Amino acid sequence: FTGVRLGFTVVPKELKCGEVSLNAMWARRHGTKFNGAPYIVQRAGEAVYSEEGKAQLKEQVAYQEGQVVSKTLAQNDAISVTLFSFDKNEEISTHSASGDAFVTCLDGACVITVDGIPYELHREESIVMPAGHPHSVFAKERFKMLLVVVK
Repeated sequence: FTGVRLGFTVVPKELKCGEVSLNAMWARRHGTKFNGAPYIVQRAGEAVYSEEGKAQLKEQVAYQEGQVVSKTLAQNDAISVTLFSFDKNEEISTHSASGDAFVTCLDGACVITVDGIPYELHREESIVMPAGHPHSVFAKERFKMLLVVVK
């Protein structure tokens, strides 16, 4: 991987192995083995989740009447990142992906069906669709989503 990674891990303070706090163990390990992401990367990650960043992301793909529109932001052998806009009542029929798929609803509302079970998503809600599991996407109203597939 030749890019920059930015993420976080949540280890609940109540989580223990015997009498040992896994939160304290993780904090010590993380504090002594990892210098953290560079400041500029932290600011970029923060910007994506700001109101302005979310608005800019949504603007990258426009709605088109009666259409599903996609824009690939990044794609290689390990990951693909794609923005979608769906007009009301448009859909992507049942299919499966070769990698785990993470969807975040950026605007509007949709129904994502995974293994025959429907899940309704609204703005700023997310769902994971495991690799190889059949799923489909239906627009209850106009909506936009960010799809990240990790292979």
